[in-house]
Amino acid sequence: MQRHRWCLGVTALNGIIYAVGGLDSTQRNCVAEMLDPRQGEWISLQSMMNRRYCFGLAAVNGLLYAAGGYDGSHILNSVEVYDPRACRWTTAQPMPKERWQAEAAVFRDQIVVVGGCDENEIDLPSAEMLTDNGWTFLPEMSVPRRFLGVVGVGGSLFAFGGRNGEGDLSSIEYLDFDTKQWEMSQACPYATKECLLRNHTLAMSPSLWNHQLEDPSCCSYSSISMRGQPV
Repeated sequence: MQRHRWCLGVTALNGIIYAVGGLDSTQRNCVAEMLDPRQGEWISLQSMMNRRYCFGLAAVNGLLYAAGGYDGSHILNSVEVYDPRACRWTTAQPMPKERWQAEAAVFRDQIVVVGGCDENEIDLPSAEMLTDNGWTFLPEMSVPRRFLGVVGVGGSLFAFGGRNGEGDLSSIEYLDFDTKQWEMSQACPYATKECLLRNHTLAMSPSLWNHQLEDPSCCSYSSISMRGQPV
């Protein structure tokens, strides 16, 4: 990337990787960049209107959504939307709840923001979905989580790992949208904090050196090393 950053938001849209916001060595920033893997070059985009880090970033219907986070002074409930065709950011309806260290994902072609913590550092079990009629609260998770992984699989929304006042979490739960209830799933052997779904395989990141792989259809796990050596 052109700027060194951490606690940023990263997602992919139409084969392009986007890296937005985060922290560098001196300040919070609102920088946005994109990488076209075919060109192998990072390109600067219009910056967000608000500086934010530890926020949720997800892409749906050709748009990027940046929700919540922290600007260095306040926990945010603001939401910004980037349209790659217009090359500009606009504002969307704010979330009802300020939150940071939450995760954003796409579920049933809608943006959802799950977990995180509030201005009092209280871990949140709540989740919100952005619909055509605005934000609506989903049922609360069984376990409050921050720094969690979230992904929609079929008709369910999965929440993986994270951490709360009890420490790092390996538990997994899912929301069945038809029953509107969260259910506990088989726990991962390791505490996890990030996940990625591709070709029906879910990759979860529990630490710097290891990934866990789950087949959502059977909830079984195998391990690989980030160094390329099988565990």
